[in-house]
Amino acid sequence: PVYSGPANTTAPVVSGSEINGQVLSTTDGSWSDNGQTITGTTYKWQRNLGSGWSDISSAASSTYTLNANDVGATVRSVVSKTNSAGTSVAFSSATSTILPLAPSDPTLSSVTAGDGQLTVSFSAPSSNGGGMIAGYHYSLDAGATWVTNASISSSPFVISGLQNGTMYTLALRAVNAGGFGISSGTIAGTPFSIPL
Repeated sequence: PVYSGPANTTAPVVSGSEINGQVLSTTDGSWSDNGQTITGTTYKWQRNLGSGWSDISSAASSTYTLNANDVGATVRSVVSKTNSAGTSVAFSSATSTILPLAPSDPTLSSVTAGDGQLTVSFSAPSSNGGGMIAGYHYSLDAGATWVTNASISSSPFVISGLQNGTMYTLALRAVNAGGFGISSGTIAGTPFSIPL
């Protein structure tokens, strides 16, 4: 008889959280040995940033830890089986687009009170989680509720429409494609009006 390399009958399946820093794992899928005992299995991982698949250096096991280079890409596993007649390759389906981790916390540095408003200065998070920071949410009640539709991209920013004589306890959190990060510490400010 003429034998051939193993035949893949069910594709490998990748599982795990598709987020920077998380671990993906792959099954081997199902294989037929085509009459010759399977003697070897190898693994590769590939990423696609929109211009085709390329091998990920040093990713040669059934698990793979996502990193910042994978953010915005899709990933797949490549499983190879070998028998005495040859080697065959099977590909998993592509993952969803890999997301960054949420950013770390920003730092509130100062608040300046004005008439019906507060001007807030802050420092950006030390880590963006591997993805660009898209903006910030702020809270006026120490993080109990959040204003998520403010267009805040840099420091300082102004919160207007506030009640003079009322103390507000401010908090801030950064947002990227992976979601929002943990809250900063708090800082208090009380808007006031200058008497005529």
